[in-house]
Amino acid sequence: MLAGSANRSGSVDGDELTASFSFLNAMVADNHGNLYVLDAGALRAISSDGKVTTLKQWTVSYPAGIALDSHGYIYASDVQANVVYRISPQGEASIFVGESGASGYADGIGAAARLSAQDIVFDDEDNLYVADGGNNVIRKVTPDGVVTTVIGTPGLYGFMPGPLPGVLKKPTGVALSGRTLYVSMQKGVARVSNVP
Repeated sequence: MLAGSANRSGSVDGDELTASFSFLNAMVADNHGNLYVLDAGALRAISSDGKVTTLKQWTVSYPAGIALDSHGYIYASDVQANVVYRISPQGEASIFVGESGASGYADGIGAAARLSAQDIVFDDEDNLYVADGGNNVIRKVTPDGVVTTVIGTPGLYGFMPGPLPGVLKKPTGVALSGRTLYVSMQKGVARVSNVP
């Protein structure tokens, strides 16, 4: 095991033998072999040799996704608070899009957007794609925080293949390979070519 133990719970920093975790539910790797993980209400780093360090402790209702942009900023989605956080390389956290506790659906800029953010992933141009399971859509967030709906139709529930926008059923996960976006739903994975 790289770090932690299946038989030990806690929130202790240290090497691979002494570190402990409370509840891991999302992780992302950088180009240097380091992992960044969401552990309950903490953002923690795991080096390639298994050393664990807590980078940020903050109140996160239900962390669901984590992604890393090309400038070293870490983004974490919170499905219950309805926001995406941005954490600087220095460990300063702020809300990137959404308003804490404000549910619903709305495209917009920054705090004006309303979303139910689950898994997240970046493309090569630092656009963030968000699986918005609560609204049955995929959202695209530009580096300036402009949120638009690119896949799925708000208010419709199910799955409809064919030309976009289509219809999705509670998307929970997203992954990118070039311009192909993969979307996991409750009972399958959809593939979207030439994602906008």
